[in-house]
Amino acid sequence: GGHTELSENVWCRPVPYLRAVPDYDDDSPHFSWTKTANVASVEQALAKCGKGVGSLLAVNTLNRGVSPRVRLLLVTGSERSVFITGEDARRVFGLPSSCFNVGPGSDSHVFAGRGYGHGLGMSQWGAKKLAELGYTASEILSYYYKDVTLNQF
Repeated sequence: GGHTELSENVWCRPVPYLRAVPDYDDDSPHFSWTKTANVASVEQALAKCGKGVGSLLAVNTLNRGVSPRVRLLLVTGSERSVFITGEDARRVFGLPSSCFNVGPGSDSHVFAGRGYGHGLGMSQWGAKKLAELGYTASEILSYYYKDVTLNQF
């Protein structure tokens, strides 16, 4: 989706070598995507994971990471409101990544996003692009994994 994420924004704890970096994954078939989910399916998915809200009224992004993946959503319904992390939203709604925007349709919600996966570590499409640009394997690994030492065994 154009940028990796900080580990603490996905796993809620810092991992020193998993820092956010710009990515070169524009050629990925998942670079940008759209998913439309009817309101009933969103309500059912929320109820199934224990976050039912009744009749869905709104889905609002409250916080984003540096990538800019969603860190926290507020889902408002007729019975209650719940907070959902971006990673939980990715799993619950079957989204390719947590880097998305969401907006209401007539009887649906439209998720439009970028990237695939959790956004941590090395992007395979980004690594492919860096290799095509002449980066060595160790340079690519050092780009995605910060302050690590590569040893040959």
